[in-house]
Amino acid sequence: MLYIGCRKAAMFSPQKQNDRPFSVIIAARNEYENLQKYLPTILQQQYLDFEVIVVLDRNTDESERVLQAFQKDFPFLKYIKVDTLPDKWVGKKYALQQGIEAAQNEYLAFTDADCAVEKTWLQEINQHFGEETVLVLGVSPYFEENTLLNRWIRFETYYTAFQMVGFAALGFPYMGLGRNISYKKSFFLQNSGFDAFKSRLSGDDDLLVNAFAQAKYTQVMISPQSQTFSPAKMTWKAWLRQKFRHVSASTAYSSVSKLLLAAFHFAHIGMYFFLFVSIFGGYATFSQGILLYLCGNLLKWVIFAQSTRHIQAPRLHYLYPLWDLMMVMYVAVIVPIGMLRKPTWT
Repeated sequence: MLYIGCRKAAMFSPQKQNDRPFSVIIAARNEYENLQKYLPTILQQQYLDFEVIVVLDRNTDESERVLQAFQKDFPFLKYIKVDTLPDKWVGKKYALQQGIEAAQNEYLAFTDADCAVEKTWLQEINQHFGEETVLVLGVSPYFEENTLLNRWIRFETYYTAFQMVGFAALGFPYMGLGRNISYKKSFFLQNSGFDAFKSRLSGDDDLLVNAFAQAKYTQVMISPQSQTFSPAKMTWKAWLRQKFRHVSASTAYSSVSKLLLAAFHFAHIGMYFFLFVSIFGGYATFSQGILLYLCGNLLKWVIFAQSTRHIQAPRLHYLYPLWDLMMVMYVAVIVPIGMLRKPTWT
């Protein structure tokens, strides 16, 4: 492992008493183009005191050259080279572990190499850390494209975000997104970091939250300035591979989390099941099924439309009935397959 470069960020504004020093950590494997395109949004944060650590995970491209070029203008950028993995470790978790251990600051913020953030992203995170807060969860949408696949991916992402935010608000923080998460270094170290699931391909974010997060120490941020954006997958095959990998982590969730999610999804599927069964139950039963469907979907449609006004999801709500039906199919088919099959990166 090679460790290169270190200095603090230049001052953008007068010091404030509650400006916490942050270490931004990014794990990157052959992300040459993405680092060129998106890393400047991290480096140009309007924040007084922060460092940026990029961990190059067994790279074979020109990522190091890109980082060296950025260091000329941003001396607070440093990078770590990981050439080999210890036994039983998977790449991204080990890369993040090295970045965390190298971090100079107590407050850590994480995103991915293909993510763009607002210049006030760190300010937003900082504002959500109270005296007792150890963990801040953020929303991470995808860039908008004019394709059916892109709209579906963005809907499914927001749907998952609603679950994450809703359960956290109810006192059950069960997952996080590695593209937009922040926690104290001491929180990570006191819980032995990724040791319990270091060999699992996925789950550097949600498994950590699921295992160790407590409601009273957790905050959620949803403002547009706090979100991170990245490109969505361009083909259905690539998206399915990604979702199978993500879903595989849920098999290691706590029993309480599994029960809550199962109840949530069964209630959703149950509405459509009742509608289908009511077709064969005569006019009265069918009328009840249609009424239940219309009332349930209308209520959810209104909530979704109102919510997307605040989290930058333009035009998604117009086809909500279609997305809702596709979500039922996703939960009934894709999720079980993802839980059973072995995940892969490619």
